[in-house]
Amino acid sequence: MDFSSLVLAPGMNAFARVCTFYPRVSQASTVSADNPNGAPYVGRGVYSSRPVDVQMQDGTIFSDQETSLGIRLAEFPVAPEIGDRIKVDGIDGLYWVGDVDTDGQGGATILLRNTAPQETP
Repeated sequence: MDFSSLVLAPGMNAFARVCTFYPRVSQASTVSADNPNGAPYVGRGVYSSRPVDVQMQDGTIFSDQETSLGIRLAEFPVAPEIGDRIKVDGIDGLYWVGDVDTDGQGGATILLRNTAPQETP
């Protein structure tokens, strides 16, 4: 069964957001003085952000936000890698790729991290 075509593609058509990818690591040959984040290209992914609370040893709660982007690998000639940058349409700020986990079915979940304010494309 071609899970990527039968399930992921329709899911992307319904829920994906347009994203601009800056391949500073995955396509390092496109990085230059004029393009320090690499030559940008447009793709898409399913954006998600949820709160995460962790109870510390002393009983206090550490709160954070887990932000991710689900992608269909068949839509990328070169998959994003840790260190690449991503701008999600409709979301303020630029993210950097903190981790990429493939699912074995043609998709991947990219863990997004906030970039420093001075790191805008």
